[in-house]
Amino acid sequence: MAAVFFFYLNADIDSTSLVIRSLRKIYRTEKDLTSRDAPQIEPISSEADFIEHQTCNALVMAKKGGVFRIMKMWKQQQLKIGIIGLILSFGNTLFARTGEKPLYLSYEQRLVFSYLLAGSGASEEKQLEIADRFEKEVRRYFSEEPKEVQVKSFQEFLKLYRGEWPNSYSLESDLTLIEASPARGPLLFKGATPALQKQIDGFTLAQNEELYERAKSQLSLRPLLEFESKKDLLVDNSLRSLFKKQDKRDWILKGFSAVSSIVQEQIRAIQETGASVAKVGEGSGQQSGQHEAMKAFIMSALKEYFGRLSLDSKKQILSQFIGANLNAGPVEKFELMILASGPQFQKLLQVVARESGINPELLKIFKKLESKAKPIPAPLVRELFEAERDRYRWVSYEAQPLGTGTMAQVHKGVVSTPRGDQEVVIRFLKPEISLRVAEDHRILVEMAPMIDANPIIKAEGFPKVLPLVEDLNRTVTDELSLQDTIARQQKGQEVYSREVTFKGVNYRNVMEIKVPEVISPDPESKLHVQELVPGEKLDKLMEVYGDVIPDLKKVIMEEISKVWAREVLFGSGFFHSDLHQGNFLVDFTEPKLRISILDFGMGGTISREVQANILVLGAGIELLRSDVITEALWKISDKQRNELSNQQLGEKVAARVQEIRAGKLEFQSLDRWSAWAIDEGIRFPYEFVSLNRGMVILDKSLQDAGSKESLSSIAKIMAPRHVRSILSDLRAGGLLSFADLVKLGWVVGTEANESKVYRPVFGVRCEKVYR
Repeated sequence: MAAVFFFYLNADIDSTSLVIRSLRKIYRTEKDLTSRDAPQIEPISSEADFIEHQTCNALVMAKKGGVFRIMKMWKQQQLKIGIIGLILSFGNTLFARTGEKPLYLSYEQRLVFSYLLAGSGASEEKQLEIADRFEKEVRRYFSEEPKEVQVKSFQEFLKLYRGEWPNSYSLESDLTLIEASPARGPLLFKGATPALQKQIDGFTLAQNEELYERAKSQLSLRPLLEFESKKDLLVDNSLRSLFKKQDKRDWILKGFSAVSSIVQEQIRAIQETGASVAKVGEGSGQQSGQHEAMKAFIMSALKEYFGRLSLDSKKQILSQFIGANLNAGPVEKFELMILASGPQFQKLLQVVARESGINPELLKIFKKLESKAKPIPAPLVRELFEAERDRYRWVSYEAQPLGTGTMAQVHKGVVSTPRGDQEVVIRFLKPEISLRVAEDHRILVEMAPMIDANPIIKAEGFPKVLPLVEDLNRTVTDELSLQDTIARQQKGQEVYSREVTFKGVNYRNVMEIKVPEVISPDPESKLHVQELVPGEKLDKLMEVYGDVIPDLKKVIMEEISKVWAREVLFGSGFFHSDLHQGNFLVDFTEPKLRISILDFGMGGTISREVQANILVLGAGIELLRSDVITEALWKISDKQRNELSNQQLGEKVAARVQEIRAGKLEFQSLDRWSAWAIDEGIRFPYEFVSLNRGMVILDKSLQDAGSKESLSSIAKIMAPRHVRSILSDLRAGGLLSFADLVKLGWVVGTEANESKVYRPVFGVRCEKVYR
């Protein structure tokens, strides 16, 4: 049905009859399709017979080696036969298998299926519009002369075979960009050597034969051919009445209906991917109770989330599938799904990835969310930048991104300023990201109670998802405001810019911490332009300098954590709540080590009162004083939203402290106590939750860097330098005595180690080592 439907869009009545006759001959001699010879038909006695003969051969060649081998045979029939050959590649089993060898669609095959996918489930008017656009694009494609392209390697061939796809924020956007771009036209590949040509021919043959075999069982040709024979349409010209203009609408809608059933089947398969992925690693010795809770979370979250996505979002995921290896396994498909999911769901997975019990293979995928987001195509970038030319005097800009995040993208450029030309970084929010944010919030609010009620997840004490969802929504919503981000960056530049001592095992140097300057901030602009700063990600630099300075990563993370904690506890209360390694750069080219802190999309400032209560909470946790912990948690909380009373909270805290004292529960850090309180029904203001998130990220980074320190231990180290303010804060509530403070060690000078003499590495200047 789909084959005839889309063929009709581009064929007249005579050529339609031609193809049906050819299909009939092929069907009746199906055994010939397994050979390399064309089906034997009657001797050619007329022009019609000749065209029929060529059509029949073309259909077989489409099966054997791809439709574009037939292009030199007869140009006039390219459009008609090419469509049939492409449609033969698709069936209900397109994504259903996992094979040993990769299987890729050509650019042309992907284009056809993308139009089919775009119309699936759409309104009748939209389907008719898409059918018209499809016809125009195919005609435009075949209006180009076939171009012979010589390739020097198989990798070069494969890249051209698959083509450049926009991969923008939606399937509709992809097709719009393709329609606005110059037509690609048919490509005929020629290898630079006979061996390469043989490899290309073998690949093309194997790819198309596998696609044909998958589609073969789904090609419902028999009803069409029997219908033709029964009615003898070719004799009495009744076929002409079947294809009258008023009937074309019905054929189009029937064709899209057939494709829609295939799409729905693939969407159901996507929903079940979580079950396969959650089982990865079974039998590898990682089956702990927490692992079972994590497995249950992954299965439930994936099924519920992807099942509730809008049809357009599901289409975009399927679009990613058909652009990748069709024989990919569940983990590879899972990665595509995650990278195509919405911003809040991705951030939820990033938070979950910090929990214990997750399979290492899945952890790698979750970590890619921080650095492998899908970029916005160059044409859309140029359009956005050119619209801002009056605000920013562009000298130049790069259309390819410097970096891509979940919600934003950055590019390198040069602007003209009164001080001269300046290299800059240009940041903008991805198109339609606010729609994905709203969709994600709706879905996560619906699915969170179901996950929290899961008996396996609940029994293992897995963090509750619903409170986390609300906090993530506020966090992501804050990122949607470029002006708020700019304001936080300017505040960060004020409080974080400083020089600190950089100390290793046997060396010391000066580390400069800075925040890039914002260039010409404008409330009406859709761009966030800032100075370009040099540097690399820390892990990348460790590959070069790890042998020379093995503790480099550890000491850098400790110094960053000290600056962060000092500002939170003893300074302005300002914090960056997403300070993972992707959000700062390290520059070794200067005599001073330079750390540049980036991306202030998430952060805030806590009040002086919250600062004091955090100190009280930390003291209570260190002393295991349930009364102090309860009082601090209650004062920090949003009391109007709490689901339990102060007394109930106190009883639960006392029971938890008793478990810790008895050794039934390990010591809990401040962020763990806060997460526990949320699970018990305590509701904190957004600023504290965001702060808590920043603490978790830095603690995890310290751990990954091999440091024995945590933010709690770093705070204790810094405490003696702020004795006066600490005494005022801790004694204000009357719960802590001076003896308690002495026991904590927070009022006793412990800076004896500062007198240790350090020397430069190997007795040379640091900048020489770092070059």
